[in-house]
Amino acid sequence: MTREESLEVLCVAFEKLDEDEQREMIRLIEQMKRAHTFGLDVRFDEHTFTFFIADAATNTVVAPPPMNIPTVEAWLNDYEKEAAEE
Repeated sequence: MTREESLEVLCVAFEKLDEDEQREMIRLIEQMKRAHTFGLDVRFDEHTFTFFIADAATNTVVAPPPMNIPTVEAWLNDYEKEAAEE
């Protein structure tokens, strides 16, 4: 599947979500973008249906599951605060 095809599938799936689900998806994407600024990835654990955070360069888990979106957000807030203090 090409990148364009993948994006089209995602757009169609997004449009099928109700308004609250769309807001949560946008919130997740925002946190994923934040994580990327620190060289981190927010990933989904398919076994527990929860999230975790990994170092993008080393593929090392830095914040293990189970995490939901508010937990990811709080963890990134703490990480951002610690980075600013250094």
